[in-house]
Amino acid sequence: FLHALRVRIIGPDSAKALSIVLSAMMTEKQGKPGTVYEYEVAVRMFEEFLGEAKPAYRITRQDVLAYKNALLETPANYTKRFPDKTLPEAIRLNKARKEPFPTLNATTINDKWLSRLSALLTWCVNNSVIPDNPAKGVRVDQNNRDPDEDRDYFREADLQKIFAAPLFDPSPKLTEKRWAMLIALYSGMRTSEIAQLRLDSISEVRGVLVFAVEERTKNKQSRRLVPVHKTLLVLGLQQYIAQLRK
Repeated sequence: FLHALRVRIIGPDSAKALSIVLSAMMTEKQGKPGTVYEYEVAVRMFEEFLGEAKPAYRITRQDVLAYKNALLETPANYTKRFPDKTLPEAIRLNKARKEPFPTLNATTINDKWLSRLSALLTWCVNNSVIPDNPAKGVRVDQNNRDPDEDRDYFREADLQKIFAAPLFDPSPKLTEKRWAMLIALYSGMRTSEIAQLRLDSISEVRGVLVFAVEERTKNKQSRRLVPVHKTLLVLGLQQYIAQLRK
């Protein structure tokens, strides 16, 4: 076993932890802040699971497979629900709850956390850090269940608390953050889509005021026109836009 590990040392970077190697990868790729952050979180989660910042050459396929199984038990948004707790601690605390929080769904595990980890390890292979990618092909087998079944929806009582007066009373001046929250409530648009809205993204089409989702989106199909809900008009969105344009 020790001989097999030594064979995996093929360069000066083989003994470096993934968190160190990641910096070199992002410098080469000139990764955008959002992308860099996702990779950093992916590496942090993996190292939390391992219990150490393992040298790249010591990472095995068994490590990655065990990590995949742990992700299936990981509560969604675990850093917010269990502040200052590691991934294994969050799993243990969530299981101890009378009503455990929902866990990560297969799509998130595959397309975000396992995908980022595998991409980094592939870069390691291409740059003579390790001889092969131990995460290659490791994915959660998804069934045909509707992924929306995994989501915990806001109830009417939840929304009444979030959007209660006086914070959302139309009489005081609504801030940009409050408008963003109201647009989210009445449009179903993603947070990133709302944050990218420009004044030119809001216009009339055939007499109807619409949001044009046309900037960087999740996929090409996400580019679309979203009619502005009448409640937003009653609250004065058009007047707010006019003030900004002025």
